[in-house]
Amino acid sequence: MHRQWWAVVWILLFALSTLTACNGNGGDEECQPESEDELCADFTCGAMTLVDRCGDERTVECGSCSSEEECIDNMCQCPGESEQKLCDDFAMQCGSATVLDRCDDQRDIECGSCTDPTQDCIDNLCVCEPPSEAQLCDDAGFQCGTSTVVDECGDERSIDCGECADAEVCTDNACQCEGETQGELCEEFDIECGSTTVTDQCGDERSIDCGECSGPGVCSDNVCECEPESDQELCGDHCGETEVTDRCGDERVVDCGPCPEGDSTFGAVRDAHSGALIGDAQIRVYTWPPPEGASEFWAWPEGHREDDPDMATTTSTTPEHDYNYEFATTEPMCIDDQVATLEAGQWYRFVVERPGYRPGIFYRPHPGYTAGECPASCPVTGSSGCHRMDFEIWPDDIAHPQPPNLVVDPRDLQRNEWQCAHLPDDHAHDELIGLRIRAGAANVGQNHFHIEGTDVGGGQVVQHIHWSDGSRESIPINSDFEFHEGHQHIHFMDWFRLQLLDRRDECLDLDSRPSDCTLSDGLKISYCIHDLDPFDRDVGALFDGLSQDFPDPPTCDTTEQGVTQGWKDTYHRQLPGQVVIVGDTDDAEALDELWIEAEVDPDHVLEEVERYGNIAHVPVGAPSSVSGLCANPSTSLDCSMPPDEYTTRRQRRQCRDYLNF
Repeated sequence: MHRQWWAVVWILLFALSTLTACNGNGGDEECQPESEDELCADFTCGAMTLVDRCGDERTVECGSCSSEEECIDNMCQCPGESEQKLCDDFAMQCGSATVLDRCDDQRDIECGSCTDPTQDCIDNLCVCEPPSEAQLCDDAGFQCGTSTVVDECGDERSIDCGECADAEVCTDNACQCEGETQGELCEEFDIECGSTTVTDQCGDERSIDCGECSGPGVCSDNVCECEPESDQELCGDHCGETEVTDRCGDERVVDCGPCPEGDSTFGAVRDAHSGALIGDAQIRVYTWPPPEGASEFWAWPEGHREDDPDMATTTSTTPEHDYNYEFATTEPMCIDDQVATLEAGQWYRFVVERPGYRPGIFYRPHPGYTAGECPASCPVTGSSGCHRMDFEIWPDDIAHPQPPNLVVDPRDLQRNEWQCAHLPDDHAHDELIGLRIRAGAANVGQNHFHIEGTDVGGGQVVQHIHWSDGSRESIPINSDFEFHEGHQHIHFMDWFRLQLLDRRDECLDLDSRPSDCTLSDGLKISYCIHDLDPFDRDVGALFDGLSQDFPDPPTCDTTEQGVTQGWKDTYHRQLPGQVVIVGDTDDAEALDELWIEAEVDPDHVLEEVERYGNIAHVPVGAPSSVSGLCANPSTSLDCSMPPDEYTTRRQRRQCRDYLNF
């Protein structure tokens, strides 16, 4: 009990001492005011008078702003430039624009209009838009010819105001009528002989003399009457029923006896320097691709089947016409030589050789046979036809240019697949259907395909043409290129054209195909043209191309690109741009049998040996089930989300093709 009492007393004494320590003199609590930093907690600049927590009024300094800011209501704020200042800073003389001010705020500004009536506001600059050449001709009253004038922008201009109509000549920039010559009037009025009076194209009456008849004819009423040839004389080398024009100008159908049956591929092997026909030249022909070469990765081995071609012949030493070899089906029609004929629509590899000449290796498709290609000395029946193929080879002792010979490999085009892309809600289409296509171009020429960006800032790209004596010349390429800063090399903007065509025979002729043949097309930009796959090791062995002169790397790290002779530059079907889009699902369901067509250098801007192999076609069927295509994850592509949410390399590579459609 005694111990418990002392414990209570001790606790009371401890509490009393604690209370005394917490109170000041007399027991009143002393207030602790905030620091200046605490009072300025919600402000960033300037002087302020505030009441602290102890009730005292205090003036505090809350700091200063950076040189780019101003202190407004004790807060550092960035004041944007005036509209005129922004126009001046961005060198904008007129018009409206949206810019970022120095505070990084987006501002819509108006920079006024041009005060000079001869100037227009173009890209926010006051520019004098010069009148067209045609407008200058009209203003000067010129009808034709060239002249020098000062346009409304004050520039001296050389203008060409065109030519006059056929009946007129240009004198002092005015068109004046000039009458035909006497000979032209005779021809125009079908006057064969004698004298008469006619009115010329200027309306003047003229007396003309059209001379005497030549040959067996006599002049009667300004017409030469003649004695036509007999049927036998007209037949000559013709056979069958032949329509000919006799010497009197009459068309006649004469029967010249039976014609040989069959088709003929004929042509000339010439000296590339002199143009003369070359006799005793050997032509070996191989079907391309051979059965063992169906894969796009198979390359022609060095010396492969050199003594076992599918067909071969030797050029004639005494040609009677402008051709010296022939492949015919049954019996010779053009010259006294024949083997099994070439098939229409098939590719062939031709090897042309003769001692004293550089050999040539050519890859060409065989389009087919038409009677219209047969010369008079190659008579055929109505169901037969001809096709001409000419070749040139260079003498060993003549220095000559060795441009490349680009060939589209049709085996690559066979590696294709249909694809369905699912698109965002704000796109014009819910789904788009495209055909992804592999494409490759080989060089079977005697030397490099070699291009270089000599002035990438100015966009100048040249093609280097290598010569047989080791020299080279450089030719500017008139086409679109870009220098890609990230890749640090040039891109050939129109390297390939990929197209889908309706599968009709008439659609295979690029020059005459109807407009409804092309269902969809697109231009393929190059990434970096280089030696990706070997193509023909015979070409490499013959023309020093067995080693890659344009490997990757370092080719794709430089502004020089190309394809070594015997090699191929290839783009697989999963790469960006390797797709031809046909449209939405309704468009795809309406498709039938198609051709894939690929053309390298479609704008014909490159220097080459020939362009026979620049285009290739392969057949392709329409999608068997469009709905199945879009439902199958392996044949569909999800592009419905924003690009920053893509999760696969496939989306990042391929979605842009469809989003830009």
